[in-house]
Amino acid sequence: MVEKFDFSEKQAQAILEMQLQKLTGLEILKLEEELKELLKRIEDYEAILKIGKKGFSDCQRRTAQAEGEIRRRATHGHRQKRGHGA
Repeated sequence: MVEKFDFSEKQAQAILEMQLQKLTGLEILKLEEELKELLKRIEDYEAILKIGKKGFSDCQRRTAQAEGEIRRRATHGHRQKRGHGA
């Protein structure tokens, strides 16, 4: 570059450093955008997990209710059969 454009060594070095700063700046912008994307995805995944935990808790509660209802019916039905058989 020094010979082709008749730059001094100092000028050539300054040009290369400017180009490097531009590239570094572009990489920083790219990394910042990637970070924003990743943070958004993390936020989305956390929301899904929160819903999943709530859904799982609801499922456990409903299962316990159903189990109680089945036991109640089984006990009630068992009592009725005993009552009719006696």
